[in-house]
Amino acid sequence: IYRDEVYNPDTEDKGIAEISIAKHRNGEIGIKRLAFIGQYTKFANLA
Repeated sequence: IYRDEVYNPDTEDKGIAEISIAKHRNGEIGIKRLAFIGQYTKFANLA
């Protein structure tokens, strides 16, 4: 899980988390972008 705002406070990607899926037996691998809601420590679909 990578959140650019943790390392770069002035980023434009505030509230965005990147989830890296490296292994998945029957599914797609890659990087998925999700909304991060820090107040609740929750991830949600980008809408």
